[in-house]
Parts: sequence; structure tokens; C-alpha cells
Amino acid sequence: MSHHDETTRSPAEAPMNSGRGNGFTRSSFLKRAAVTGVGASVVGTALQACGSGGSTVAAPTASGGGGAVKPNIGEKYRNKTIGFAILTSADENISNILRWCKSVAKEADLGWTIVDTDTMGSVPTAQSTLTAFLTRKVDGIIMIGIGASQMEPQLAKAKEAGIPTVGSYTFAPLDSSLGNDYGLPPDGDASLIGNYLIADQLQRRPTGKIKVAMLDFTADVIQARRFAFKGLIEQQDRFEIVAEHNNISLTNTASDSSAAARTILQANPDLNAIWCNYPPIALPAASGVAQSGKTDVQVYGHIANTAGVEALRGNSTPLVATSWIDIPYISYTLIGQILQGLSGKKLDRKLSVQQPDPAVVFDANNVDQQVPKGTKAGDWMFGGGTYRTSFLETWNELYA
Repeated sequence: MSHHDETTRSPAEAPMNSGRGNGFTRSSFLKRAAVTGVGASVVGTALQACGSGGSTVAAPTASGGGGAVKPNIGEKYRNKTIGFAILTSADENISNILRWCKSVAKEADLGWTIVDTDTMGSVPTAQSTLTAFLTRKVDGIIMIGIGASQMEPQLAKAKEAGIPTVGSYTFAPLDSSLGNDYGLPPDGDASLIGNYLIADQLQRRPTGKIKVAMLDFTADVIQARRFAFKGLIEQQDRFEIVAEHNNISLTNTASDSSAAARTILQANPDLNAIWCNYPPIALPAASGVAQSGKTDVQVYGHIANTAGVEALRGNSTPLVATSWIDIPYISYTLIGQILQGLSGKKLDRKLSVQQPDPAVVFDANNVDQQVPKGTKAGDWMFGGGTYRTSFLETWNELYA
């Protein structure tokens, strides 16, 4: 478990969700882009990606920042202490959201102290962590990958105390005391990789049944992907789900995933594809396929970490595609939501569907263009990150 009392300061990033009311709109982004000189073609690509998860230009490095935008956020919002709880640092994507949130807070010159705790997949640890944040009287709470329903007593106390609480992948019910859960809705993510899997398998196998297995972990925070994926497959006459394993370990993920893939292949030697929900499952599952000597079984993942993205280059492993999300955009949005909460404004739980996090599917055909070698998959941004200055400009206007 790690506790860090200093915020690492960040590159300049800005929230399309921290504008007036619920946050700034795509029209305001267009206006800002025109003022800051963003090319029309780049703006079009950015908006397309934001609306549909389409392809984008490659991202700049994380140090690109907000350029000439000088932070000008008022003292009311500065020098706050923010409690940050994550499900597990074993999921690199979760750690990247934390890293980018720290970076964004630094770029905005907020002077925040971000106290982060890895709960290591333990519900009791997560509950005690939030209780400790409340005892410490933090000014805001962010939690990533932790089920909101199991934190309701702590979230209710935070709400009563006027402490803004936001999260991502918390599977928060609408009656939760969590202020907002922001990210690409998991069922939307499932549609991306699910439709890719269907199209890819039909292309590979023009005739006959296509048999699919599903791998997942027990937590409810992303189970909407599972239901959505099954719904997509059930609409396809030639597809059949022949195996489900929804008990992959959170603490022994790699070996458990690889073993589960091998076991499924032993029971289903004519299997064609494996779908993996939890990001750290995908690459170990692909390793299990390779160890089984299967040369014509494809693995598909969700946000399958940096190593997963690297494995796509050259079609060298059974992992052939992974969905991906704009992690910096989520982080800008979370910081913007805390600012909005500190301003006393109510957060809008519809934000994730009205302004969803941009997403894409990586495969061997586009990974080199989308994530050039030497860059981090966790720093991928739609439209080259042109939105980052807009976040800062909006915050300067709203919270001066």
C-alpha cells in the first residue's frame, strides 16, 4: 500500500466537462480552437473521435501541456488536500489516471496535496481509506475502480460534509452519494471491441460456427461490458459463447488468466476467440493460448495496458486488438469536476453520456500511427490533445 503526500505537478490539460454549468460544449471547443489556431482538420478529427470513438492523430508527449495558457485559478480553489483511492496499482491504467490527475493539478498550478492509497482490491481497505480521508477532513475525494455501492456510508458522510466526491469505473447507482462517475460508459466500450471482434472473426471465417469464450473478474465495476458484449454476440447467428470464466483473481491476475485460457482451450479445442474484460487479463490470456500451441485463436481485450498495445505491433501474439480510452481526458475531467464541486455547483451524472471519453480500437493496422514507438499508450489523446488548453482556459474563466 502506498501513501504519497505530494502532488507531482502536471502538464497543461483542460476539461470539456468543466465549463459553464456541466462543462464546456463542443461548440465552445470549436470557438476556442479557432482562437488558439488549431487547424480545422485537427478540430474535425478531435470532435469525430469525441463523438464516435473514431481514429485520431497521434498524441504529443505528456510534457506538451497547455502552451501559452497561464493558470489563473482563484485562491478559493488552491492548496487543497485531495484524497485519491485506487482499486489496485496492478492495473496500469488506473495508475495512469492517478498520474495524469497529479499532472493536471500541477499544470493548473493548484498547489494541491494529493494523498493516494492503493487499496489492493480490498473492500475493507477501501472503506477504511475513505474513512481516513474524512477524518483528515480532505477537501475532495477521487476514487478509481472502487465500487461506489460498497462505499455508500463514507460517501454519504462526505456529501453531508460538503466534500465533492468523483470517480471513474465505480459502477455508481443513480441513488449513490457519489457526486459523479466519469468515463466512457463500459457498455459503450463493449460495443467498440465487440463489434470489432464480430467483424474480424467474420472476415477470418467466412463459413461455419464461430465459438467465443469470455474471461472476466468478479468486481461489478465494469460488468456492464460483459452484459453488452453478450448481447452483441447473441444477435449473431453464426456466433456462440461456449465458455465463461468470471472469477479471475485481482491479486494473481496474470497466472490465473493464463491458466483459465489454457483450461478453456482444453475443454473447447475448436474455440475461435477469447474476449477479456478486465484489462490485465488480455495479455496473459494470449500467453495461455500461445502455450497451448493454438495458432488460430484470437484474443481481444479492453484497454489492455501498455504491454498489450505493444504486443499488437506486427501481429506477433494471439492478442489482435484492444479497445482504448483517452486517459488524460478522463483525468482533466475529474480535476474539473472537483473544481466544480468546490465552487458549490451540483455535478451532472449525465456527463459521461453527453460528453463521453474519447475511445478507439487499436490493432496491428493502426497502432503504429496512433501510438508511435517510444510513446506511452497511457498518454494517447484524441486530436493530439488539442483540448488541453481549452480545459485551462475554461477553468481560468470559471474559477478565477
